[in-house]
Amino acid sequence: MTVNPQIAPRTEPERLVVDIGGTWVRCGLVADSADPHPRSVERSPVEAYSTVADALREYLDGQSVKVEKATLAVACPVVGDHVALTNSNWSFSRTALAQDLGLRSLDVVNDFAALAQSIPLLAESETRVLSPGCESSRADAPILVIGPGTGLGVSALLPVEGDWIAIEGEGGHRDLGATTDPEWQVLQILQREFGHVSAERVLSGDGLVNLYQAWQVLSGTSELAKSRLEVAEIVDGAHHGDRVCVDTTRMFSAWLGAVVGDAVLTFGALGGVYLGGGVLDKMGPAFDEIHFLHRFAQKGRFGSYLERVPVRLILDPVAGLRGAAMWSHRRKA
Repeated sequence: MTVNPQIAPRTEPERLVVDIGGTWVRCGLVADSADPHPRSVERSPVEAYSTVADALREYLDGQSVKVEKATLAVACPVVGDHVALTNSNWSFSRTALAQDLGLRSLDVVNDFAALAQSIPLLAESETRVLSPGCESSRADAPILVIGPGTGLGVSALLPVEGDWIAIEGEGGHRDLGATTDPEWQVLQILQREFGHVSAERVLSGDGLVNLYQAWQVLSGTSELAKSRLEVAEIVDGAHHGDRVCVDTTRMFSAWLGAVVGDAVLTFGALGGVYLGGGVLDKMGPAFDEIHFLHRFAQKGRFGSYLERVPVRLILDPVAGLRGAAMWSHRRKA
């Protein structure tokens, strides 16, 4: 039987979705619909390319479809035409990049705002519960999305007239506060090195390394150590009982809990917390959930407020791509 090509079913156009962090760039294609599931996902190191355009062009050259729309989730503020990654030397003009790649539409959003937009799409199996909270947590309340990667991403999902609106912000650059004596000592060491110590200076991949070096100072080195272990080496050291590595990962976990708890109070995020970012995945069991949850709820008179809030870890590695697609779908870009 011959099918008349004029009445053959049309396929939806596909959208390029990209998640650009300080270390990795992930690319995928999604049907331009409200239920995005990326295909042909590829992950490449940012340092392998001189420009964003080079990375995206190489990916598109390997695909069998022509793409005219794209959404980029980027680890930096998105203000105006010029976009500059916070923890990478990549920068680009939104207008020029669209022209360079032959795109009819290019949408750019903060990476954690995109990740937040994915939360309503995630199945139970795509998250892991760290704390169930309690039944009094509210389904109509804001949700916090936060996590350490190359930087510290922070966003919130706000319920508005039956829909969810993601907030773009830079909460990872808030001042880092200390509560315990060791934290005060670490903070003073890092202040001498960096001046301003944001939460990201400790709660990120590089931050874990900074924290390790500060613990070396506390362990007897007279100045900030010049040798830098990688995250994987610190995690491996903690696994094998190295004292400095254990102290580092334990303080990292506790400090992250404190910062996440502060953010819940700021947003009134009784709808729950979703943790993302690649560092927690790399840490595995070295992420001390007990210390995290203790400091998360250690807020004096508001301890019981925090204990009601469910906390989950995002497991889906392409949640950011799904959220980027949903961001553009909602904006009809």
